[in-house]
Amino acid sequence: MNYLKSEGYSPEITGSGDVSFKYQGGRYIIVIDPQDPKCFRVVSVWKLPGNQDREKMLEAANKAELGTKVAKVLLTKETVLVAAELFLKEPTDFSAVMDRALGSIQLAARTYFESMDKK
Repeated sequence: MNYLKSEGYSPEITGSGDVSFKYQGGRYIIVIDPQDPKCFRVVSVWKLPGNQDREKMLEAANKAELGTKVAKVLLTKETVLVAAELFLKEPTDFSAVMDRALGSIQLAARTYFESMDKK
């Protein structure tokens, strides 16, 4: 929390014990797993309009993942989740990779949505 506050991310603890924060106009969540504190996972979620072409969504997600280090693109019927996941030597090491993780999420999301916008 202190690191996120010092970087101006305005963090908040969610009802499930995760950490939510704002970054460059988006909302991100650091998923906290008490059973595995050395696993670092930061996620951003976008709501999707209905009636998306599932095949096109999968192609866009694959393109985003292939072109982006660390990022994962996960699809549901109503949302697209973009996450950066990695293992740390120590839980506090996340601050050393935070900027790159957020950049990876942004690149994957941008690639996904640009692919979806193409006819």
